[in-house]
Amino acid sequence: MPRTAPSRADEELLKRLRDRGHSVTAPQLERWRAAGILPANEREALGRGNGSTSRTPRETLQIAEALAMAVRQGRPLHEAVLRVFTVHPGAGDDFRATDRLPLPEAAIRAALQWYVRRHDDPLMRRLRQAAHGARTSQEAADAVLEAARRYFDRALRRQRRLRRRDLDLFDPIRLHDANDVQAWTLWIAATALGTEEIGLDALYDAHLRNPVRTLNGPRLDRSLIDDLEKCRDEDRRRELRGESPTYAPLLTWYPGTETLLRVLPRIDFTTLCRARDVFSYLGEAAPIYQAARRVIPDDPDVRHLDRACAQEPLVALVLHATAAMGRRPATDAWKSLTRLVIGTFSTPSGWHDLEQACLAMHPALDDPWGMYARVSAAWSASHHR
Repeated sequence: MPRTAPSRADEELLKRLRDRGHSVTAPQLERWRAAGILPANEREALGRGNGSTSRTPRETLQIAEALAMAVRQGRPLHEAVLRVFTVHPGAGDDFRATDRLPLPEAAIRAALQWYVRRHDDPLMRRLRQAAHGARTSQEAADAVLEAARRYFDRALRRQRRLRRRDLDLFDPIRLHDANDVQAWTLWIAATALGTEEIGLDALYDAHLRNPVRTLNGPRLDRSLIDDLEKCRDEDRRRELRGESPTYAPLLTWYPGTETLLRVLPRIDFTTLCRARDVFSYLGEAAPIYQAARRVIPDDPDVRHLDRACAQEPLVALVLHATAAMGRRPATDAWKSLTRLVIGTFSTPSGWHDLEQACLAMHPALDDPWGMYARVSAAWSASHHR
């Protein structure tokens, strides 16, 4: 069936996109509109029986240009939506928080749901199958742990063979030894079963072994290990008081799929965007603070943040997570930011806890670029003596 010719409004939109260096086609515009990402053209009467014409809403060019930079051939449109929602699509190799583009709420919610389902991968299905038919929760936990251990044992052997042959690794999970296997086994089992079934100590042990070393990154540094141990001790005290652990959900590789699919549609959209804004801001500010700790440790703002990290373990975890995200290229950072936003709402108190962490940091990160200027000046002075 032949395609209908693009409207005059779409022809004008395509020309403006080409003038800006984007090779967008009319069928692409149709797909973006059908997916609810681009607003529909508006009809405008010409008056006196002269019919009507169409025009593109004012925000269409902004959204279309961002999508043109974010779309990747062979990748779902939902991924492009999340790239635009989280990280500026034109950031290239340097992380930069996104401009606040007027993406439709329905498109963003659908993309977040897709992201949750995307992590329900074959491994997770295999683990659920292993637990199926178990008579008790303990039998199910044992079956899941054994299935996960076998999976990562095989992955470790495969990766070692590839390394010996100097071949590239395409696995998102990089394994180096039996310690990594044990850590990922606990990590994934907690994802499949829930943190309650694995247990608080086992979950913290998994994180302290640092399974999230997906891009050949370094092991956890001593300061983060100290922060995690403080979190673990605080959560133990909360359990003894009959309260739910506060920080453990932030440590899971990914919260339970079914839980998130139920929770996300009920989260106020403004709150979702505010969480995105918090993590975007910290993704640029936290690396500056980490540099300042080394160069100007006696700076009043640095000392304020150091005290906040010591008093509130969640502050330290958030700063470590966003600093790591902020050092990544935009092509990868959007995944971390999306995961942080979604993970915030994996527990009823998640958003409140994040707000409290931000209050504890205030006002030390209100002017991160001022801190950056002080770091640069101190570094320059030390190298010109």
